[in-house]
Amino acid sequence: MGKREAHKEQTRAALLRAAERLFDESGFHATTVRAIADEAGVTERTFFRYFASKDDLVVNDMSEWLLILENALFATDPRLPVLVAIEQAILVALEEPGPIAGWLFPSDSGGVSGSKTTATSGVASRIAEIILRWLPATDSHELLNEAHPAAARRIYDRFQATVLARTGVGIVRTAILSESQSAALNGRTASVDGIKQFVIRGFALVASGSVDAR
Repeated sequence: MGKREAHKEQTRAALLRAAERLFDESGFHATTVRAIADEAGVTERTFFRYFASKDDLVVNDMSEWLLILENALFATDPRLPVLVAIEQAILVALEEPGPIAGWLFPSDSGGVSGSKTTATSGVASRIAEIILRWLPATDSHELLNEAHPAAARRIYDRFQATVLARTGVGIVRTAILSESQSAALNGRTASVDGIKQFVIRGFALVASGSVDAR
């Protein structure tokens, strides 16, 4: 690697480290591009040479983690129900170090879930692509009444993958928020194990389709 390429990698890494520190301290929504650039010791103009936006920074830093998730999903037992397999893959991926708990599913510094962001939508779309490659195609008998079966299959398959991806993203994002709140309430530090327990409860709730009456 030449000096110029090495410098670019160092600058990109500095921006990512700065963003992670600031997201942890102030929350995703309260952190500005200018603050990230200042923390990294560069200008805003330099930031935009590497990332189109703050959301783009989050999505671009997900490649390694998404590969772990994909490998875990393809390694699951093919006999498992779809939701169970996705749950298992997410639990495996949560064990790996990376941006998952800090800012993959961002919330504001007050611990209150913010509005839907491009970052979250982008990650959900990439997870949907992984699920689409993993899922078996829609059965032909379900397409008997379609004028264009091949096109209809693509629509149905993508619909299923997108619903499953957004369900998984929603569960993990809510699990992170709930574990953070629980930890604060009990005077402890939020943990991956705590997040995983909420993830398990979330998937169980979706699978059951109901909430027990109280």
